[in-house]
Amino acid sequence: MTREPPLELPGPTEREPGPVDEAVLAAYGMVEAAGLLSGVSLELWEHLPEDFCQDHELDRGRLIRRESGTPGHQSASLSIAIVLKSAARKAVAAEMYSCLRVSQDLDVRLWDVPCATIRKPDVLVYRCLEPGARRLWAGNVLPDDSAIATIQRFRLVQDHGVYLDAGTWTNGATAEAVRTDTPFPIEAAWTDLDF
Repeated sequence: MTREPPLELPGPTEREPGPVDEAVLAAYGMVEAAGLLSGVSLELWEHLPEDFCQDHELDRGRLIRRESGTPGHQSASLSIAIVLKSAARKAVAAEMYSCLRVSQDLDVRLWDVPCATIRKPDVLVYRCLEPGARRLWAGNVLPDDSAIATIQRFRLVQDHGVYLDAGTWTNGATAEAVRTDTPFPIEAAWTDLDF
């Protein structure tokens, strides 16, 4: 028996972006370099070069540069991903979910309006996408645990399209690094996340 809730936030229909004027891209590049780029739509985001988008996120229509984490941060993210992958496999085996994936640094589209927001969580668990789907929407994402000194889990309130704090674990203050039963059982000791 699967206890997986139905997905209630479908994304817009998939479509291929059309060509864009190279001069427009160059102008946006100069403005972005000056730190002034705002008013970016999803349509423009679709036309920006992939290597450019890998280093950026959209925050309410404003491009923001996403810096690479320190070696310690990257190692902690990997450790969390390994713990979450193990927990996700157990949840699928227990038929709590039909299919789950664990990834790092994927674009997650939080919302389109009033201004688009696309984030790249350090670690994320999400429901498997339909074959051919290219975009990951917030409604597909389950937990987001992404730090080592303090791990904070957010839960999407689908009716409001916002994330709320659903639990915080602090190294040295809590016995475990992660312990939750939602969206499926996840447990990790701080020693599991050592690097």
